[in-house]
Amino acid sequence: MLDRFKEAESTIDHAFERKIGELGLLLLLRYNMAALSGNKNQMDRAAALAKGNLGAEHMLAHAEALALARPGHLEAARRSSDRAVELALQEGERETAASYRAARAVWEAISGNDA
Repeated sequence: MLDRFKEAESTIDHAFERKIGELGLLLLLRYNMAALSGNKNQMDRAAALAKGNLGAEHMLAHAEALALARPGHLEAARRSSDRAVELALQEGERETAASYRAARAVWEAISGNDA
C-alpha cells in the first residue's frame, strides 16, 4: 500500500477535472503529495493556484509553513505561518487560526525556541 504516489496523483487530478470536492482540500492534498515527494515545482504550483481562493490560501500557507519548519527554515516558516493566521482571521476562521498558532508553538518548542 505504500509508495503509490502516481495513483494518488491520478485520483487528485481526476477530482480536479470533474470538480469533485472542495478546491482547498484538493490543493492541500496536491501540495502535501508534492512535499512528500520533494517536488518543489508542484508545491509552488499548488500554492499559486490557492492564491485568492477563500479557505484554500490559508490552508496552503499553513502547509507551506510546516514544510519549511521541518528542515529548519524557521524564518520563512514564521512568515508563512503569520500569513496563514492572518488570512484565516480575515475569513472569520478563529479556530483555524488558533490551530495554526498551536502548530507554530510546537515547532518552535521542538526547535528550542520560545513560542
